[in-house]
Amino acid sequence: MTSSNKIDSNLGRKILKSILNFDQSEEPNLDQSDSFKVAALVYSSTQLPVELPAKFVDLAISGFLGDRIKEPEVLLKNKKVKKLVTKLIEAAVTSSFNTGNDQSEVTNQNYATFIKAMLPLADFEIDDVIIQKLLESNDVIENNISKIIFSYLEEKDSNILKRLSDWSKLDQVTNLPPEVLIYHDEPEVRLAAINKIKTGSTTGSQRLFRSILKNDSSNKILEIALGQIDKNSQNISLICDVINKMDQSRDSGLNALIECHVIEKYDTAKIAAYIITYANDNHVTQYLQKIGIAGGQILKFSNLNDVIKIIQNQKLFSGLKYILKVSLIKIFL
Repeated sequence: MTSSNKIDSNLGRKILKSILNFDQSEEPNLDQSDSFKVAALVYSSTQLPVELPAKFVDLAISGFLGDRIKEPEVLLKNKKVKKLVTKLIEAAVTSSFNTGNDQSEVTNQNYATFIKAMLPLADFEIDDVIIQKLLESNDVIENNISKIIFSYLEEKDSNILKRLSDWSKLDQVTNLPPEVLIYHDEPEVRLAAINKIKTGSTTGSQRLFRSILKNDSSNKILEIALGQIDKNSQNISLICDVINKMDQSRDSGLNALIECHVIEKYDTAKIAAYIITYANDNHVTQYLQKIGIAGGQILKFSNLNDVIKIIQNQKLFSGLKYILKVSLIKIFL
């Protein structure tokens, strides 16, 4: 022990090397959960910084994947275990991007599988050091681990991706994946990113299209994303939010709403409220007919009261003006 009552870092590494020291082929069912807890205690008691031994990293990751380290979601309630798992994730990421890495394809795949499983369980905070490693890698777009991390960040904390996009310059963007570039300041970069998502096989493309619709402000980009988003009841509220913030023609958003209704016959009153608020007068009747309102006449809609409530709650006052206008026309005809 050192004067600070911490284990010397070299001694700590030696202990970690031996804690999970077993033959995987001879002891496939050996429960290593308690051993991992001991390893977590040793790591937390060792003078930092301490680099995890490669042998320990391999055995620990194979232990989680092979169910020798059981119930990780329970283990991770222990703060010391969570700290060590976080270090394991960092070690796996670093190993994946090391220059001259001679790891086998199987090892790399195991690391990727481990990271994908552990990131959400550990509620892992990805720091700028790891992000910088991803940026510096030549194969960041194709690397499985980078894809997993960017997808995780996109769901957990898109602010990191926005910051990462801020770091990148126009001449670097070809090295970055769409998950990052959809937040870039330059519209042409974001446009290229969304076109790449649209034409490629990007994992989680629907999630990315939703992020674009939530965060972007360019009508051109929003129109492309509206064309690609799944048309279902789960996306109706998001599409309505997009229509509200569009500053030019909203036909692409209204058509997306109508398509949602055609597919699922859902939320007719809300869609009708948006049609009479935002559609060009020449299109209102046609659009209302498409969602099943007889003759395209809003006053004949059996749930007109619901439409008015939605207009009031969401302050769609142009829709209220439309109802008043058609009501006056009916009175004077």
